[in-house]
Amino acid sequence: METTCESPVYLASNSRLVPICELLGQHFFIPSYQRGYRWEERQVRELLQDIWDFSQEGRGDFYCLQPVVVKKRNLADGEEAELRKLLDRKEGIIYEVIDGQQRLTTIYLILKSLGHEDPFSIEYETRHNTAGFLKKISPESEGESESNIDFSHMHRAYQTIEWFKKEQEGGKPDRENFKTKLLENTKVIWYLPAGDVNGAALFDRINRDKIPLTNAELIKALFMQEAKTATHGLTDLKQLEIALAWDQMEYALREPDFWYFLKGKDGDEKKAPPSQIELLFELWVGEKVPENEPYFLFRQFKEKMANLENAWKEIRMIYQRLREWYEDDELYHLVGYLMARRKAPKEIKDLLPPLCQQAELPAQHKSKSTFSGWLTDEIKKPLKSVNLDELPYGSDNDMIRDILLLFNLQTLITGKSRQRFRFDRFFEEKWNSIEHIHAQNPPEDGGEEETKLLIAFLEQLAATKEESGDAADLKKVKELCKQMQDWNGGKTQEWVDLIAQAKDLIREIKDRFDNLALVSGSINSTLNNNPFLDKRKEVIKMDISGQFIPICTRNVFTKYYTVQPKQMEFWDLADRKAYLNAITSTLTTFLPQPEATNP
Repeated sequence: METTCESPVYLASNSRLVPICELLGQHFFIPSYQRGYRWEERQVRELLQDIWDFSQEGRGDFYCLQPVVVKKRNLADGEEAELRKLLDRKEGIIYEVIDGQQRLTTIYLILKSLGHEDPFSIEYETRHNTAGFLKKISPESEGESESNIDFSHMHRAYQTIEWFKKEQEGGKPDRENFKTKLLENTKVIWYLPAGDVNGAALFDRINRDKIPLTNAELIKALFMQEAKTATHGLTDLKQLEIALAWDQMEYALREPDFWYFLKGKDGDEKKAPPSQIELLFELWVGEKVPENEPYFLFRQFKEKMANLENAWKEIRMIYQRLREWYEDDELYHLVGYLMARRKAPKEIKDLLPPLCQQAELPAQHKSKSTFSGWLTDEIKKPLKSVNLDELPYGSDNDMIRDILLLFNLQTLITGKSRQRFRFDRFFEEKWNSIEHIHAQNPPEDGGEEETKLLIAFLEQLAATKEESGDAADLKKVKELCKQMQDWNGGKTQEWVDLIAQAKDLIREIKDRFDNLALVSGSINSTLNNNPFLDKRKEVIKMDISGQFIPICTRNVFTKYYTVQPKQMEFWDLADRKAYLNAITSTLTTFLPQPEATNP
């Protein structure tokens, strides 16, 4: 008999090939030592595609799935009654699934999508009511699926199946053929160990070499096993209580804004661990996880924890402290800035107090006000010698970017709008480019637009020279400005030389801090050399469409800081002064202040 299998079939005396139709009406129980349902869209689609291809091409007599390892569940009378109630089954053998529950759950979802109302029952020990959720799962189950992470993965898998079914099934015959091939010609290797085996021990042996679990799942298994056996002082902690708290923390850490607040530029989901709750265990362990040691975190946790009850309390304390910071507007922005800055960025572990309840708290953690003051001092350290007048574009762009970011955050802290900076949008949309508010490099055509722009810059430069009392340079700038205003000789070499002189002179003013703002990478590449008016129109268009724009960037291009702007086409000297004054007055707490002179 020819077969199509994911792996070679080795039939032991206590294993056999079972078609999917023989699973109908069975009762399966997923014990606490198992991971939750975690198949992603890719895995679901691969299984569907393989079965679909088999159903269309008629390859071999049957399609073989990898093993399902089960044992008959022996329960006390009261426990059996409770489980049968959850499974909604009064009779029949209850099988404890030792391996293969991801495939079983996915097969259930496929059959459900194909019209089987209740193919077989599955209940998770740490996720009561799974059987009920699966029984009524539908495209409209999204609301209920958000109650825990297993249901969320199940609902996404079901949506993938529905989408695949609509895409692939060209008509009724194909659908019926697919259903027949799945039920009758798709088989699992059914392995029922002889005797009363220890399911957890067999699970460990099966997975010892491949260990498909994540650090978080392995650590969770420690808590679940100890809760069940009531050792290490966990007598009053129930498995379901741990599972609920675990899910709440995992879901919260998956909130993009919370995650980026904690991780800064490293918040990119490509860099995130499979379970983001691992961050809490990394903070508890106190060591950075090496990239080449996949189970370092689990081993370190197991070695360092002396008492699981205390370890669990400390993990909850870490989460609660992070959540307190996140939910407080001032701390949210100050902590978020330390994570997001480029100069001497912090890691969240640098801010946490000691976890040991007997330890003396550092002074900065005695109260919110002292912690806020300590954060402020940490922010000020790299800024202690900054002079904005001596920080032109190109001199230290990381520092410029940090100051502009801090300006945005402090504006929100001191404002009354109750807005919060979106660190997730800031990083995902790459709002970390420094843009010249008015064009850095005007069009190089020597035409009317370039001439107008260069003359405007020269007039601004002349005004600054006049203020500083630099008579020699002032005369030079004014003469060049007048030559360009009066020129009528066409685009001769002399005119090209005048343009070059003007560009060389205005470099001083166009690169100054008062002509810089934060923009996204896409805007920077699109509008880099456009005049102020064009940039203003684009920013307003983005704002109207509801796109994310840092508050101070929006204020710049709407001339919010200028009390009575005389025109909206150019970023003039009055605008620059008002903008720089807003920056220095908003950041008084952080930037060094000029020393008072004695009268």
